[in-house]
Amino acid sequence: MLSFSHVKTAVLFVAALVLAIVILGVRTPLVEGAGVSPSVVNSEERCAECHKDEVDGFLRSKMAHSMRLPANEPQGAVRTSDTNLRMFSNQDGNWQTLESHGHSETYRVEYVIGSGAHASGYIVSLANHLFQSPVAYYQRRKAYGLAPGYEPESDPDFTRPIKPGCLFCHAGTFTAVAGTINQYASPPFSHLAISCSQCHGPEGEHLASPDSSNIVNPATLEPASRDSICEQCHLKGVARVLNPGKQFTDFVPG
Repeated sequence: MLSFSHVKTAVLFVAALVLAIVILGVRTPLVEGAGVSPSVVNSEERCAECHKDEVDGFLRSKMAHSMRLPANEPQGAVRTSDTNLRMFSNQDGNWQTLESHGHSETYRVEYVIGSGAHASGYIVSLANHLFQSPVAYYQRRKAYGLAPGYEPESDPDFTRPIKPGCLFCHAGTFTAVAGTINQYASPPFSHLAISCSQCHGPEGEHLASPDSSNIVNPATLEPASRDSICEQCHLKGVARVLNPGKQFTDFVPG
């Protein structure tokens, strides 16, 4: 039989091990990926049952491809005076390695943001917290470069948080954890790219019982209400200030 001192020692060891795992899980870059791939709810398929021409037209737009899962992303490298960044793919996924001041970390790319017509940005997940990669792939140049906002930095890192205000105009539907800057549910997205609901409002009731009274048709709105649908993302000033108690996702078309 184990003595009390042996049991106490074992308990303390397990507690220390759990604490170490928690700390490392939060602070260490993930090299095995962020877990389960998102379950994408493809509402466009349901909408196309009655509105095929409209949906086909939308799917040809850049908005319909505003975010995606990584595929076989291009290989390449970006160098600054203090940092080397290397992008590569293998059978396990797409990766970006940061080498700086004698230290090296490899991050798995979880999401690609942007349609790719101009550029593609990259998102990594650390303990369900989303961060932007400091590099982007520029289509016209067919090469990687520093992502917008990183250009003046000689020592860029994976420390820029992806906030709900960023995702609001680049992603479909997501679940942010209240009271945090960039923590999201697992998986964070129920629909990756911008979808029908961004302009037509929640579609659940309409899909269950199709009627013109339970869906928003922007063409029938008053000019100010109609324009506000586009302005939710395409009218920006120096800063966006929410009304007290409101979130970006509180906006409803119409």
